[in-house]
Amino acid sequence: MQPGVGRKQRSLTRAVALPQWTAGVSTTPGLRTGPLTRVTVIVSAVLLLCPGMGGANEGLSAGRARSLGMTSADKSLSDLLGNVISPYREGVARCLRQPTVTARAQGEPFICTRAVYEWLLDHPDRVALAWQRRNIPCLPIHARPDGSFGWTDEWGSQVIWRTVGRLPQGRIWYARGSVKPSRLTAPIPVEGVVVLHYPIVAEKDGVARYVPRIECYLHSDSRAAHLVLKILGPSVSDIADQAAAQLIEFFSGIAVYVQNHPDQAEQLLAPSSR
Repeated sequence: MQPGVGRKQRSLTRAVALPQWTAGVSTTPGLRTGPLTRVTVIVSAVLLLCPGMGGANEGLSAGRARSLGMTSADKSLSDLLGNVISPYREGVARCLRQPTVTARAQGEPFICTRAVYEWLLDHPDRVALAWQRRNIPCLPIHARPDGSFGWTDEWGSQVIWRTVGRLPQGRIWYARGSVKPSRLTAPIPVEGVVVLHYPIVAEKDGVARYVPRIECYLHSDSRAAHLVLKILGPSVSDIADQAAAQLIEFFSGIAVYVQNHPDQAEQLLAPSSR
């Protein structure tokens, strides 16, 4: 038995007969590259923060919504903030109300045992390790004693995030830190909110069909971010969309793999032996 994988976790991954409504739904997403590579982190933390991309990514700030008389946007933001724990409400509100840019992505429907998917969302460090054990490149994620998670690299980048709110079928993550696109560049401060929605469209015997989507609200005043935008030009929008989609697949890819290969779950999701 692998250390750290208890009876409860093993029981979550037992094979479950898929109900009839799963027919025709792909249970093996075709992820061609690693779901959380350094490029994904840099894109998510820097490129999405560059001004001028909001139109390409269908972003709409709260201030812009108010100017158009869209009071429903204020209500949506207020409702979302109501789900955020108080110590992080100010930071989340700053990103939601004054985003430099917003980005959205729709994931492919997938099927997984509910308890497994919820467990994966609570343990991104194990998810990253699972990708590595499948020999697919993925940045290491470290669980921190205070319940947050972090990523660092040899160039001095550091991003720390945590779950700051829970929706009936969703999570709210808040991240802060700095990234260095290269060894010689200055750190670029980053701050952002990611809202993952995973509505269940069908469920039976603990197995659910999810249709995930993600929303990113990112804020930066960094001049370096402007420079990155100028260098990459029009391709930034496509890269940003791909990065957001990969954040969905980071979790759903392993969820589907475990659902299809329950005999490998214990070894795949075990903590690092180091």
